[in-house]
Formats: sequence, structure tokens, C-alpha cells
Amino acid sequence: MNKDLLPVCASILGNDYVKLQIIRHLSWKQHSVHGGAFAHIDGLLCWLSQFAGPEEAIIDLLKQITDKKDKDIVDKALFAGIKEYKLNTGSLSLFFTSKTVPQTPGPLQALPRWTLQPLLEGKMSSCITDVLVLQRVILRCQVEDFELPSCNETSRPIRQVLYGLLLLGEQQTEDKHVAAAKASTGTSKCYVEEYDREELTLTCSKVEAIETRVKEGLRLETLWKEPHSVRLQIFLDTLGVPTGILKAIPLDLQLQVFVTRYWIVNAQPQPSQVHIWSLLLGMVYGKLCSVPTTQRDTLLMLKKLQIRQGRIRLDHEVAHLYSQWQSCLTWSLNLNSLLCCPLQEPECARLYSGTLVHSAVRELRRGITPETLLVSSSYAEQLFRQLKDAVLSLMGEDVILRISNGAAHPCWTQYQPVDEISSLFEHLMDDDIEGDDDLKGKGSSKAKTEMLECSYTLRTRYKAKARNATHPSKKYERRCFE
Repeated sequence: MNKDLLPVCASILGNDYVKLQIIRHLSWKQHSVHGGAFAHIDGLLCWLSQFAGPEEAIIDLLKQITDKKDKDIVDKALFAGIKEYKLNTGSLSLFFTSKTVPQTPGPLQALPRWTLQPLLEGKMSSCITDVLVLQRVILRCQVEDFELPSCNETSRPIRQVLYGLLLLGEQQTEDKHVAAAKASTGTSKCYVEEYDREELTLTCSKVEAIETRVKEGLRLETLWKEPHSVRLQIFLDTLGVPTGILKAIPLDLQLQVFVTRYWIVNAQPQPSQVHIWSLLLGMVYGKLCSVPTTQRDTLLMLKKLQIRQGRIRLDHEVAHLYSQWQSCLTWSLNLNSLLCCPLQEPECARLYSGTLVHSAVRELRRGITPETLLVSSSYAEQLFRQLKDAVLSLMGEDVILRISNGAAHPCWTQYQPVDEISSLFEHLMDDDIEGDDDLKGKGSSKAKTEMLECSYTLRTRYKAKARNATHPSKKYERRCFE
């Protein structure tokens, strides 16, 4: 079959470009050889295979339509569909065959030569191209609380510096100056259109590109030639990290620690110790999963949280906070890449595990300490303390006091459903119950009864507190008992 007929097949069946209800009545099953659930597709392909090219197939198809007006509609729609599938000639294939940077046509000529190689190799985000060529970025929505502002609001200052490095400076071409002027509000400032959400509505806003305070007159074309100290200082200044702290933090931990510091200071609502320590436990788990098996034995408790099965209720606040952290990490990585990696890029796939981190939050809220989930005096515990000390060293006393006071969510500490607490106790006692013969049978039943009594006591205590109208937990009463 002539492959040029495939666009005709797609257009007749219907796609994003062509939806022809007029020819839906035509049956292609009669031409099918194999039959089955996809007989109409098989039949259409068999029917098309008898023609030498698209024009002959379309002429024969139009003979099956009697109404002249419908014929004109189908004729135009099919040729338009074929045109959409026609590939424009380009030079990208040269990169995959010779590994050389091709001559970029059209708008992509605005990109500096040094950015092309990392862009083609996938080492630099395509958002760089969107900002340079289109002055437009479509931000990603994640699993978050849609009643709160978008998680991308937290990372906006990082993006503004990135936009400034891309769009401000003497390297601008005349066309880009015109595009920037059209997007401005009558001043010399430059703006980027950001598409994001407001609650569940897609919104567009103009975000100003900001010039870094580290050095004036930076040019994108020569940014890669700037000294390492300048590029590093731009990154640190953007995230609000003092230069003197670098020596105290290992190279392979610096970027994620700096991003975490930025997130703690700027996230809304304010992360608590529980959120921060759970995030660091996830980093420890990811880091040690890549080491020899001897070290993995220290992660058994965390592995249980990571592969935990069963229905777990999503905490929207926790999800929103960690979505903010991921947004900050994404745009920090983009900035680091644009600055030619003044900081070592971490292995991103191992930095965050949603299942593990959310489960760790639940455990820590119950009073379990992070060290309890790690083997005492192991490398895992040492790494956690190292990350913890590094993060705290970047915090001011007021921030440390603030996150300490918000260590537990009020609603969680006052009430949990009976079946939920019971399952949590059973989760921790699984190994002991399975390994001790004395707890089998009658003993196991007795243990479960004690768990239920314990959980009932917690609920009763909450009710007693709720009777006091001035108690802080009163405002959470509705949420907890719904």
C-alpha cells in the first residue's frame, strides 16, 4: 500500500483536524479481510490499497456521496487533512546521523549557537526555546489543592530571573525587540506570557523579566563564557542562599538543599517539620537505592512506606506543598542548565517518591521520629542528619521557630478515624505479630482489641476538647467529623 494514503485513512476515520460526520454512514467492514473488533479500520485500509495515490481514492470516495454540497465539504476537508500530515523539510535529522548542530531556520535563529547542542541532546528544557522565540510559557498543573493559588506561584521569582537572562541584554535581535515591545505595557520592560490556572480556570498573565543583580550587562550569547563564580552567584542570589555556606554542604547535595531552603521560606501554606523531614527521608531513600546492597538493608522501614498498599486518603495540603517544591526544583534545574551547571545536577528520578513522602508524613504526624525509620548509626541516619543540618543552617531563627511551632497539622493530631489508626498500628506491628507465635490466634485478637480501645480513647479526648469553645481545635471540628 502506498504510504501516502495513510493521511486519507486518518482523515476518513476522524482525527484532531478532520471530523466528517457526513461520511459516517459509509461501511468499510465489507472490505475487511480479517474481521474482528477493528474490521472497519481493516476494511478501509484494504479499500484504499487498490489506489495508486490520495487523489484517486478521494475521487472514488466522492462518487459514493450524492449531495453536491456534501461533496464539496468532504473534498476540502480531506485535502486539508492530508496537508496537515505533510512534513516540512528540516535539518534535525542531520543531528542524529552526524551529531553536528544543524543550521536552524526561521525563528530558531534567535537562539545563541551554544544553546543548540544541549537543547538537541535534551539537556536543556524546551521552555528556553518557548521564552526566546514566543515569549510564552505554558506552566504545568500538578496534583494540588485547586482552591489555593497555583503551586507555580512559589517558583515565579526563579522564572523571572531566567526570563531576564534570556530576554534582557544587548544580544536581542530587532525582531525580538519588537515582540518584547508588543508584550510590554508601554515601557522598556520585557514580559513573558504565562499560562497557568486560577482555581479550575485557565488564565494568562504577563510576568516581568528581571535582570540579575549579580552583574550588569550580561549577554545570553556569551553567558557560557562568564566565570564559574559569576554563574554560581546568580543561582545562589536567585534562591537567597549565602555563598559562605557552600563548603559545609557536599557537592552532590547542594542543589536540592538550596531548593528546599527556598521552598521552606516561600511556600504557602508554611511547611512544618513533618513536611520537611519527610521530604529529606525521601531524598535519603533515593540516594541509598543507588548504592550497593549492603547499604539498602538500612532502608527496610522506608521501603515498607514506599511500597505500602491499600487505600490511602489524599491530604490536599501535603500534596499542594510538595507540588510547590517540585515546581521550585523544576525551574531551579532549568536555571542551573541555562547557567551551564555551576552546581552539580542531582539524579532527579531518585529525589522524590510521592508514595514514600506522603506515607512518611502520616507516620511522623503520629509521633514517630525520623530516626526511628532509619537504622541507628547507619549511613542512612548519618545522611539524614547531614541533610537536616544543612537545611537548618540556611534558615534564620525566625523561620526555624515558625516551622517548629507548626510541626503537626491541628486537625490530624486531634482526630483520626478508628479504622485508620487501627490500620496504622497494625502496619507497625506486622513483623512482630508474624514472628511471635505467642501473639497468634487469641493473642492477635487481643492485640487488635487493645488497638481499637486506644483509638477510641483518642477520639473521645478530641470530643472533650471540642466542648471548650475557646480551644484552638474548635475551628477544625467541622472538617474532622465530616
